[in-house]
Amino acid sequence: MILVYGPSGSGKSRAMINLDPKSTGIICSDAKELPFKGWKKNYITEYEMVNTVDAKSGQMIKTRKIALSKSNYIQTKKPVSILKTLKEWNERPEIKTIVWDTMTHAIMYRFMTDPKVDWDFYKLLAREIYDILNYIQKMTTKDVIVIGHADVKLDASGTKIDAVRTIGKLLDEKVEIPSMFTIVLTTSITRDPEQKTNSYQFVTQSDGSSFGKSPEGMFEELNIPNDYNYVLQKIHEYYG
Repeated sequence: MILVYGPSGSGKSRAMINLDPKSTGIICSDAKELPFKGWKKNYITEYEMVNTVDAKSGQMIKTRKIALSKSNYIQTKKPVSILKTLKEWNERPEIKTIVWDTMTHAIMYRFMTDPKVDWDFYKLLAREIYDILNYIQKMTTKDVIVIGHADVKLDASGTKIDAVRTIGKLLDEKVEIPSMFTIVLTTSITRDPEQKTNSYQFVTQSDGSSFGKSPEGMFEELNIPNDYNYVLQKIHEYYG
């Protein structure tokens, strides 16, 4: 269970490029194209026709529905659908790695589409996200990567810190999302002015300005390639 967060365009999604699509499932809450060539051939949403009862006529009709048992790519922003997909894919032995890209957009979707934003809304939203993360913690046979966007917030002492973007104090103070993860990676971009190119990395530990963390000795360096395949290899080597 890995949390990765950083600003938009800092390499979070592109890091999926070397994952094996035969054993990877992607839950896309950003509703965008993946940023590497050929992804549509490898990550596919399959559909099936199912019988349902029409609410108005009461007659049986055929409805087109996503076949979670056959798909390895799902676009959804709804927490209920995300949890359902996780449960379905947890029963599929061929899927070894699941990426949720991104938790932030699922949270924002609930905020922007709910007609009534009050205290009960924030409690329900916190419960929905907590239920998803709590279930992921129980998926012991899968590698699950949760991606989020970054936001600048204040820690307990009033110091600015790069944190995961959420909405409301319940998720930050009660759920405290990074605390549910042993491994939290943040993104970093280094600019080479002579070559006019960018180098994208993951940062494995915090210098006090983020929630980044990883077990001692898991990664040899502070900055590592932004490659989820590399990250998972190091994790598997560490835990044996």
